[in-house]
Amino acid sequence: MKKFVFIAFCLLSAFSATANDVASFANLGFSNDSRFFLFAETGQNLEKGQIYANGYLVDVVKNQFVRNGIKKAVYEGSVNAGYSDAGALFNLLAEWNNFLKPYAINHLNTGRLIYSLEPGAEAKNVLTYRDFFTKKNYEIELNQMKIENPLKSSFFISVKVTDADGNRLAKAVGMPDFQRENVSDYFIRQVIISPDNKQIVFVIAKTVIIDGETSIRYMVETLSL
Repeated sequence: MKKFVFIAFCLLSAFSATANDVASFANLGFSNDSRFFLFAETGQNLEKGQIYANGYLVDVVKNQFVRNGIKKAVYEGSVNAGYSDAGALFNLLAEWNNFLKPYAINHLNTGRLIYSLEPGAEAKNVLTYRDFFTKKNYEIELNQMKIENPLKSSFFISVKVTDADGNRLAKAVGMPDFQRENVSDYFIRQVIISPDNKQIVFVIAKTVIIDGETSIRYMVETLSL
């Protein structure tokens, strides 16, 4: 088991992979009471000349999507070299604005990023790090199970938290019995502490393989501390 301490403050960027379609992850902020978290993924399908944006609104206390809290959109067109696909995200948010208003998402309220996988770095199933703000130590292990034919997989995350006084809390999050079709593996991309320091958000990247085409997509799991 390789242990390391790592605090990352930079924004998430694309990483080197053999995937045909690697989506970009966007932290769009928490509500002012830290109850809800909004994130999105954007990308391009160059063969079809399309740009996509998928938005997700999560109840971080319940660890589930808000009812009707998923919005996906595909836009025709292409992005010239040197430009991002952020335009698709801006359009998505404009179209979704009326639904999102009651949840009072503050896009500046993004929480504290205490772990981020560096671009090009090897993903780790075991993470050990210290949150210097709360003086808590975290031990996190991603456990995954895979069936090859037909391809499907599941995962869960075990979490151990030790505070400055030595008190230890052990919890688990995820659905080990829920098999996601066409998903070959998972890895932790980010760990975010909510603004009120009561919730932890795990950003999980999943590798999806359909008809020989490999894509990277994102999901989150949330846990009350």
